[in-house]
Amino acid sequence: MRIVSRFLEALGSPVRRHGGVIDKYVGDQAIISWRLTDGKPKAPALACALAISAALGRLNREMGVGLGFRIAIHAGPVIVAAVGDDRKEITYFGDTINSLARLDGVAKEMGQEIILTSDGHAACLPVAGIDPVRLGPVTLRGRETALDVLGLPAYFTSTP
Repeated sequence: MRIVSRFLEALGSPVRRHGGVIDKYVGDQAIISWRLTDGKPKAPALACALAISAALGRLNREMGVGLGFRIAIHAGPVIVAAVGDDRKEITYFGDTINSLARLDGVAKEMGQEIILTSDGHAACLPVAGIDPVRLGPVTLRGRETALDVLGLPAYFTSTP
């Protein structure tokens, strides 16, 4: 648990620096979001993902472990609601969240540390010198239409 705790704590600084919010921890996963509006139609999610990758790489070296991780970036509408009876919790619902949850498995199958859907990429502020490559269409369980999935060449995500 100490390693997992340090792993999740390492997310905090890059997320704060890039204006994101860690909405929820789900086991050893974190859901990080940016609110997109007409006045702010893009978020620094890709830059944040690269900063998280670097921070977790440093943590792995510091602790002498080889924890793997995956980051999936997707964008779309969500429903936010307070749920629960005795213990209220703010949570997200909708196709965007369901797709995001399944994209972790896609990243694992493709051997990618960071993947983005085309919608996720369109919602990201550009990062100089970073051009995701098309990995192909993927039809997720529960969806009829495929999502276009992009990834980053290994030299952008591998840390020495």
